[in-house]
Amino acid sequence: MISRAPEHPNTSATRPRRHVLILAQLPPPVHGVTMSTARVLDCLEQRSDLSISQTWSGSAATLTEVNRRTLGKLWSFASLNSRLARWKLTRRNFEIVYVTLAPWTHAAIRDALVAWWGRRLGRRTLVHLHGEGLEQAIDGSSRRAHLMRALLRRTELIAITSGAAEAAARSGLFTRVHRLPNAAPDPGEPSPRSGSTLRIGFLGNLDPRKGVLDFVDAMDRLVRHGWTVQARIAGGSTPYLSVEALTSLVAEKGLAQTIDVAGPVHHEAKNAFLENLDLFLYPSTHDHAPLVLIEALSYGLVPIVRDTGGIAEIVGPDFAGNVLARHLEGDALTAAIETILEPYKDADHLLTQRRLARRRYLEHYTEAHFQRNLDSIVNSDTSSLDRSFGENDHPRVRSGLSPAVKSPFIQAARALHTRVATRPLPNRIAVYFHNLGNAEQEALRECAAAIRDLGYRFTTIGAGRADTSNAKLCSLSFDDNYRSWHSSLDLLDELGVKATFYVNSLPFRDTCRKDEIDNFFARIGFQGTDTTLARDELREIAARGHEIGCHSHSHFMLAALPRSHWDVEIRQSRLILEDIVGREVRHFAWPYGMPRHITGAQRTFCFEAGFASIAAATPCMLHRPPDAREIERQEWRTGRSRAQNVAELAIDGRLFTRLTGRSVVG
Repeated sequence: MISRAPEHPNTSATRPRRHVLILAQLPPPVHGVTMSTARVLDCLEQRSDLSISQTWSGSAATLTEVNRRTLGKLWSFASLNSRLARWKLTRRNFEIVYVTLAPWTHAAIRDALVAWWGRRLGRRTLVHLHGEGLEQAIDGSSRRAHLMRALLRRTELIAITSGAAEAAARSGLFTRVHRLPNAAPDPGEPSPRSGSTLRIGFLGNLDPRKGVLDFVDAMDRLVRHGWTVQARIAGGSTPYLSVEALTSLVAEKGLAQTIDVAGPVHHEAKNAFLENLDLFLYPSTHDHAPLVLIEALSYGLVPIVRDTGGIAEIVGPDFAGNVLARHLEGDALTAAIETILEPYKDADHLLTQRRLARRRYLEHYTEAHFQRNLDSIVNSDTSSLDRSFGENDHPRVRSGLSPAVKSPFIQAARALHTRVATRPLPNRIAVYFHNLGNAEQEALRECAAAIRDLGYRFTTIGAGRADTSNAKLCSLSFDDNYRSWHSSLDLLDELGVKATFYVNSLPFRDTCRKDEIDNFFARIGFQGTDTTLARDELREIAARGHEIGCHSHSHFMLAALPRSHWDVEIRQSRLILEDIVGREVRHFAWPYGMPRHITGAQRTFCFEAGFASIAAATPCMLHRPPDAREIERQEWRTGRSRAQNVAELAIDGRLFTRLTGRSVVG
């Protein structure tokens, strides 16, 4: 295992470094996946706020071992799983775990299993998708597809192409989907071209699926038709084709003077290879978004490619005419290549097109673009939402009027409604609490006695919705995230009640930093001595028969959030809680609970995210007609007498709230 901490000091005096685990293979062997991992590692090491570790075993050590199952690889991968299990048992945790996924290979289940470990070791798991085949995992009905979905669920996907990103987003499988196009180092402006002979190259591991044999056939056609070209092939041997076998094939076709088979090239040799080309012919049917194509663009090489994966997206609209249909084979393919090459006999046209290729690289695929995009992904950690609002610019939840000014108006409204707007309670009501300190526990005892004296039976939100009888039911729930819930489980058993706990998924004390927990308590206005739950404590609450609901991730006022934050606060929060308790989370209570704190679009979004109900917390709304999807609740207030609380339950404040947007009782 390699551990790396930034060489430069951490510039934050208050924020500790976040620990990141790169759970993926680095070169060797040298191919697109390992090179991308190396680039990710290099970019992350530039950040002073991260501490990086990397570990891997169980893959091919050389290109000739790729796609071969061996006992050595199986044993190494078993050892990796054993190591990760030990880390889990010893509670070693990471802020972010980065893994790779090549879904088209036989190693796809291996990659998905690594992602499953990532979810157990990290607060966030980033799955970097390489290659095609994700749709089969998303939509397939095979056992393999079902297993892939189970292992990948609730991770975050990094997609190289927009097509893959859109498919992943539609699936609903991932908590978030990020776009991270590949990149290549900038070699500088290409050298001026000399000579009139077209210089055409292929660079890639010698796998026939990458089109290397089609390249040879295309050059054979050109020579037979009288073209004068200089062709070069570079790449390492694979189980399918060796450098020696390719060299022999070229000689057998009489092309030894036309095609130079260079073998594997790296570093300076690769630079020299690309510098001496004009066009890059890459008729691969095997790639998704090959790095080598971006490297070719960086040297200003005109691309001629086959339409597979995101290759057409990489070359862009200026080279749409250079994209070969995927179905072309044999003479039809080589004829299409010759037709595309014809205009490039003109030196001026070739120069113009090379400049367009170089511009395409500079506008989309530089290392600076990659660094910015990766930083955005890392910074999109859910805690960044917390940082997006400063102490002074967070939207005001309550009225800015002082209590001394508001109090007379609230007292007058309460007195008037107590006199003229008190109604018999409906058969279905819901009450809620927040934390369960000593005073709140006594209030809960008093509430339980009072509600039962009124003839109601306690239930959870879900059970209450499912009950179609006319029985008098009171749903009991708790909002936010408090450790005292767990310490009060015996009290709930003593009272004989099962409750719904609407939980904020950010501030678990075993995964969240103290400053984030402090900010969370500041947002909800809590000033007591309680702290937040650990995940194991939430699991025990669920195991004791209580229902787990969602109260958003961070407890921001949803109505004030931009659309880009809804996924984190609503959809992802649900997935986090489901991952912790191992069961569906079907009910949502929005923070602060008043109508003005959530928009109509956000209500719709909640149901689209899979919630069966959403709950308000607006006092004096229990008389609202029953709604199968929207729950009205009223807080049982600690510090008020049993009689006062019962009296407020009976107040019908619907008209007042509709006219003012406020509560009758404050």
